[in-house]
Amino acid sequence: LCQFGNIGLNEVVTVTVVGNVDPTAAAGSNLVNTAQVFSVNLDPNPNNNTDSAGTLINALADLSVAKGVTPNPAVPGESVTYQIVVSNAGPSAAADVKITDTIPTELTNVTVSPSQGTCTGGNCGLGTIPAGGTATVTIVGTVNPAVTAGFTNSVSVGSPTTDPVGGNNTAAAPSTVAPDADLSLVVDSTPTVNGGESTVVTYTVTNAGPSDAENVVITATFPASVTAPAGWTQIGTSDVYTYYVGTVPAGTTSVVTTTVTVDANVEPGSSLAFDATTGSTTADGTPSNNSGNSDT
Repeated sequence: LCQFGNIGLNEVVTVTVVGNVDPTAAAGSNLVNTAQVFSVNLDPNPNNNTDSAGTLINALADLSVAKGVTPNPAVPGESVTYQIVVSNAGPSAAADVKITDTIPTELTNVTVSPSQGTCTGGNCGLGTIPAGGTATVTIVGTVNPAVTAGFTNSVSVGSPTTDPVGGNNTAAAPSTVAPDADLSLVVDSTPTVNGGESTVVTYTVTNAGPSDAENVVITATFPASVTAPAGWTQIGTSDVYTYYVGTVPAGTTSVVTTTVTVDANVEPGSSLAFDATTGSTTADGTPSNNSGNSDT
């Protein structure tokens, strides 16, 4: 309500009204401002004492998305967590906000948890995010134990509300990987044997994970008084041989059984020592259990 006092003949008085549009006002709606003038004096033409001005509302919401991942590097066989933050810099509320997250195929047992709305897989409906507000989505998954190369998780955000800055609507979180496989070795052999007879030596390789062990090899020393082990590769002219096992998946065991014949002239009561170690091209954080031995 404005009071102007007396207005002289042909005199013009101007009123300027400035205000902020409600950020939640629906796009496409019409904002109407109506003004009316009156006086205690008789007005011979009251029909022009009211006027209105309409403004079409065009909502604008600058959405952006950011993503981070922990830990990085990731260990195959263990979990990673992605944190997605959707922000609305306004000036209007963003309606029906949706994100699409391309969950890497390297992940298993994936869970997706939004701070608002609902998610089906990597597709989330977050509803309305007010100007200045944020919404978060947390994704947790287990890296497949067999993964050996890095991978990337990408996300995009959108809304029917016009976004004046589209360049900040996508984000990506690349992960490197650091496989780790805890190998252990147990060696068993026939307790006693006569000269000229065969003895069985068993090498049991166990991978406690969390990652698959690639290119696993057993390196063993065989006594000079036994025949060369079949299927093994001799290192030069020494008594040391290697056996290629290959991949031992996390949580599994690989058993190598070898039969050798004892020299008929071996001294009775002597001991035959079978010593061995195992290794892999995959890192092993606990190498202290990679050796084993057995005596016959």
